[in-house]
Amino acid sequence: FTAKCSRNEAYELTLTWTDPTDDFKSNDLDLLLVAGHHDGTLCAGVDVFLDFEDDEACGALFSEDDSTDYYYDVPNIAEESATLTTLADGTKYQDYTYAVIVYNNVLYNPSEGRPMLTVKYNGVVKQTLAIPRYVAGGPNLNYAGAGPPGLFRNYYFFGCFRPQLGFVDTRGAGFHDSTVDSGGATDTVVLNGLGIFSAGLCQATLGMASGYGFNPHKQAGSGDESYQHQGCFSTTSQVETLAGFKTLAEVSIGDFIRTSSGGLETHFTEFIGWLDRQESTPVKMLQVWTSQNLSPLTLTGSHIVFTPTSTKYADELLPGDSLLHWNGTSMQEQQVTQILPTLEFGFWAPLTMDGTLLVDGYLSSCYASFPHQLSEIAMKPVKTLPSILLDNEESQHKDGVRGVVTIIKKVGELLGARKEKKISCGHIPIVASFVDKSEF
Repeated sequence: FTAKCSRNEAYELTLTWTDPTDDFKSNDLDLLLVAGHHDGTLCAGVDVFLDFEDDEACGALFSEDDSTDYYYDVPNIAEESATLTTLADGTKYQDYTYAVIVYNNVLYNPSEGRPMLTVKYNGVVKQTLAIPRYVAGGPNLNYAGAGPPGLFRNYYFFGCFRPQLGFVDTRGAGFHDSTVDSGGATDTVVLNGLGIFSAGLCQATLGMASGYGFNPHKQAGSGDESYQHQGCFSTTSQVETLAGFKTLAEVSIGDFIRTSSGGLETHFTEFIGWLDRQESTPVKMLQVWTSQNLSPLTLTGSHIVFTPTSTKYADELLPGDSLLHWNGTSMQEQQVTQILPTLEFGFWAPLTMDGTLLVDGYLSSCYASFPHQLSEIAMKPVKTLPSILLDNEESQHKDGVRGVVTIIKKVGELLGARKEKKISCGHIPIVASFVDKSEF
């Protein structure tokens, strides 16, 4: 396509995905936007939604259609994007709110191929969102038999991109069916009779009190997608082991993970098991960005991080605070520049012998919701007999909070040591329930 923008300021919404199986069939997803004015009316001159066929309209400039095939495409990855900017026709993204939708036909479940939505502002990543993972034969949010038009819902609604906030507000997110006609009718409802292609949906979701990611459709094996689960670090968070870099999901008993005692030097500490883990459960997290535009630290709000002088819960960090970061040769202070909400799928709460570890380079505690030093004392018996009280070679691969952790948490709560839940998010302009969670 040919860009016809009149100014450099721009957001880019990019959808990436793979082809999940070697079946000689391509995985073809489509990125769709429903552009509505802030009063709830649709952008004029558009037939319900925008996609690659529209090229550019309503402040959105689309890339070409893309797909990928497991066998033929190397690398096996596809990408479609929409650049939100000021177009030559005078339309500008600031005048609209965009419902962000992904579509797939009946060949694959929309969550297969690990679709990921990335929001960038002038080239800098501000938010990443993933569709809940499909597990063949397992309990799935978008399960077989969900209803018409096939065995699963063909659309995934990420939420509404709100220019005044600069990220996708995921209230209403979930899987949907649709029989779109010229009036924008749909056969599954998000809120107040409004479907994913309905005019006024993004305006209506501003009034949703149920928080991020609420999906009214019942899902097999997991109730609904209210995302009120506990958590820790994200599935994609990386640590350095003696064998090289690994995501937390790849760490296993016997690994030694790099950490620091707070000085300039680092050392390796033994990973002894999980306090809690969930491979694909959706959970609300924070992305903490720092001054050198390093990869963000992604974690839950109640998790503890280290500053040069103290510890802080992640949801108490403010721009201007400093974190300790390992740059590969030494520990340095990095200033927090912004903190953004994100929705992740899967969470991991590792325990090391030191009670600390470097996650994406940032010095972090293994604990959340209770003070670090108190947690260290409580965990001493566990560290003495980890294979009995925490995890062994078999149990380390199982999801769920460990029994000993549940007991220790209850004792901590009786002592009044638990972090109080926040009523509002302070510097994050999101509904209060965003940080209303419990975790250890």
